[in-house]
Amino acid sequence: MNICTVTQATIGEVVPLFNAYREFYGQPTDLIQAEQFIQERVEKEQSIIFLAYLDGEAVGFAQLFPIFSSVAMKKAFILNDLFVAGYARKQGVAKALIDQCYVYCQQENARYMML
Repeated sequence: MNICTVTQATIGEVVPLFNAYREFYGQPTDLIQAEQFIQERVEKEQSIIFLAYLDGEAVGFAQLFPIFSSVAMKKAFILNDLFVAGYARKQGVAKALIDQCYVYCQQENARYMML
């Protein structure tokens, strides 16, 4: 398994997964809007998206949104989105994505990460 941060170059790989994630929660399919949403988050640096690959195929993602802890005067993160394609479940992808988010938060000296 390989986990990478989504960049402008890899937005197209996360869009189908993001769309499937939204469908899972009862939203209509909309690949165009999904791509625009992800594009804006990446361009404006409003989220960090990790993409998991099994055998070179994108199979899952996690999206962190930054917030702040006033008391600690530090950055914190919300793990808002986590999704693994049905056929790739039960292979440790979700755990690996959560672990990657945790490592990223530690590297950023974040006060906490919440789900």
